[in-house]
Amino acid sequence: MRARETRRMAGEDTRAIVLVALTVCVILAMHVAKSRRRRSRRQFSIGAKLKRTGLRWYWALKAFVRLQRERLTGAIPGITIAALRAVDGDTLDDPATGTRYRLTNIDCPETDERAGCPHERSKGEQAKTEARKILASAKHLEFRSTGRKDVYGRTVAHIRVDGRDFGKLMIKRGLARRWTGKRAPWCGARGGLVDLARASGTLHVCMTCHVGMALGKAAASTVVAYPAVFRKIDSPTDEQKP
Repeated sequence: MRARETRRMAGEDTRAIVLVALTVCVILAMHVAKSRRRRSRRQFSIGAKLKRTGLRWYWALKAFVRLQRERLTGAIPGITIAALRAVDGDTLDDPATGTRYRLTNIDCPETDERAGCPHERSKGEQAKTEARKILASAKHLEFRSTGRKDVYGRTVAHIRVDGRDFGKLMIKRGLARRWTGKRAPWCGARGGLVDLARASGTLHVCMTCHVGMALGKAAASTVVAYPAVFRKIDSPTDEQKP
């Protein structure tokens, strides 16, 4: 009897141990499955985020390359314009449509209250006068949009005058500098007025900015070359004269 009772108790203990072991295995299996589902969802989420980020960078890079190409070369289809009016050296109005264009590749001195000194305003007026002369003598005007607008709502564009880039013409005449993408001062010892004076080989002295510059200094990197050289090149040849 005692041996039989011992075997029965041992069997009950074994079943209890097996039941506990099975319960633990089921709990562990459920935990592992839940962890795998979480890991799978997390991996899928990270992959989706990487894909979206990659696509955003791709389109942003593509747009950047396109804008840089347009900014440097203006190599996009052009639209003929009947007439343009110069608001200042780098801003033009289309009287027919009321559209205001901002030249994408140059920056000219200001002519209003934004001018830092009287010299900047005077140089800005010279640029506006020269721009009006160029437009008045133009036979064919072409507008090439960059697809952008500036903070003032102006359409940023290249303007071509008789097959030549308007911005480059202004630079060659010593009345504009290349637009680098950020506003730089015209006044001061390192301002744009000093660069234009160096390029044209003239003396620049401004009592307002406390700037004095001697003659004979090399042309600044922001200006193409001396205006006198290009005035001769830009003048009409005998074949071009009416």
